[in-house]
Amino acid sequence: MTDPLKLFERITSTVRAGGDASQYFDPDYVIYQDHGMPYGGAFKGAEGFVRSFRMVYDTFGPNCLQMLFQCADASGEHASMHLKL
Repeated sequence: MTDPLKLFERITSTVRAGGDASQYFDPDYVIYQDHGMPYGGAFKGAEGFVRSFRMVYDTFGPNCLQMLFQCADASGEHASMHLKL
């Protein structure tokens, strides 16, 4: 089993370096952005994850997201990140 917090760190490091993060995502993965935002909607797979975060940065600037904290359940099946925009 993979530690979900370490996995998140690998994904963000890969994305920040401009690398291919597709190896970390199930093809059915979906991230949802609030429809009230200029980039709102559903984004599928690794490509969607990267595209949605790039749209956030394009809209609000390079240092717009601040990581407040991350947490994971004891089973290692789920993790969440809490960001401040």
